[in-house]
Amino acid sequence: MRGIALGVLLAAAGTAQATTFDFVAYTNNSGISEQIDVSVQVSATASTLSFVITNNSSAGRMATFYMENGSALAGVDAGSWVVTDLAGSTSFVSPSGPPGPPGVTPSVPQGGISPSWGGNFFAMEAATSQPNPNSLNAGESIRLTFDHDGTFVLSDLIDAMGSGQLRLAQHYLSWGANDNFSEWLSTVIIPLPPAGWAGLATLGLIAGVRAARRRSIA
Repeated sequence: MRGIALGVLLAAAGTAQATTFDFVAYTNNSGISEQIDVSVQVSATASTLSFVITNNSSAGRMATFYMENGSALAGVDAGSWVVTDLAGSTSFVSPSGPPGPPGVTPSVPQGGISPSWGGNFFAMEAATSQPNPNSLNAGESIRLTFDHDGTFVLSDLIDAMGSGQLRLAQHYLSWGANDNFSEWLSTVIIPLPPAGWAGLATLGLIAGVRAARRRSIA
C-alpha cells in the first residue's frame, strides 16, 4: 500500500525536485527515541545527487551514516562523495572496509534492522573517536553530494526509498541521561510540501494517502 501511495504522490506532484524523509528509530535502547529529530532531503540536478541531512534534535549526534545498495542508484558514483557543512562544523570519512577509522564503526547498520540490510552503497563516519565534535550534532546540517552519469532517475530513488526497497540508516548517540543513550535509525516517507498537497487536494486524494502513510508507519 505504501508504494502505491507514493506513486500517487509523484504522479500528482509532477516531476519531483526534492523529497524529505524522516529518520525513525528501529531499536529501543533508550525508551525515549521520540526525542530524536533527524531528516534528510533528497534532490538531484542533471549531474549530481544530494542528501541534506539535518539534526533538529535538542541533543545527541549522528556518528555514522549508511546508504543501502539498490538498482535505483544506477549511474551514481559512490566514490565522488563530498560533504559540505551547511550549519555547524563536521568532519566525516568513508571507511574503506570494516571496521574503518577510528576502528569502531560496524560495516553495516546494527540493531536488528529488518528486512536484512542489502549491503552498503556508501558509508561514512565521524573522523575521530568519542567525544566527537566532528559528528552531525544537534542544530547542525550537512549536504552529501554525489556525481551521476545522467542515466540516474531521481523518481526511481524516491520510489525505492518510499517503499522501503532502499534505505538510509544511521547510528545516533550521546543524548538523554548522562549523554549515554544510543539508537539505530532508518528512513521512512513523510508528507509532501504544501504545494504538493495542494495538487493532491484538487484530485480529492489527500485523505487516502495520509491514511496509507499512517498505516505504513504504525
